[in-house]
Amino acid sequence: MVQNAYITLAPGTIGLQLELTAGPKVAGTIIAALDANGDRKVAQAEARAFADRVLSASRLTVDGHPLSLRVVSADVPSYAALLGAHGTIKIVATARWADRPGTSTLIYHNGYSPAESRCDANIFMKQANSPSYRVIAQQRSDDGRSLVVRYATSRV
Repeated sequence: MVQNAYITLAPGTIGLQLELTAGPKVAGTIIAALDANGDRKVAQAEARAFADRVLSASRLTVDGHPLSLRVVSADVPSYAALLGAHGTIKIVATARWADRPGTSTLIYHNGYSPAESRCDANIFMKQANSPSYRVIAQQRSDDGRSLVVRYATSRV
């Protein structure tokens, strides 16, 4: 499975887009987790419940304070695409946070692990007139599941 996380800092919000692409070895496990009632269709309620479970395995903190991720959307490819082990599940979530001037440390950890996965995480800054963000340093774990970002916020 390939798992890509895109984290975006924006005024008052941290966004997370998580893209999950199941390969043939894990497609059955993902389908079983998505299609809870086994009707060979993934209803929106099933997709949201799956997204909640995936996000519950993630941790997001700023300066040591845990943030709560809330699902905004969960897009699932067709059932045929899932069976064919292609297509990407896209989960979009947000967490509210208080901007403050100075330096901060954001830590993201993806703990969702239905099978062996290749993971990656990236940080983006949504610039506005105020505040403005600048990455000072970032470090990824060897397995790609964790990202630590030291950043500066100005003009809050």
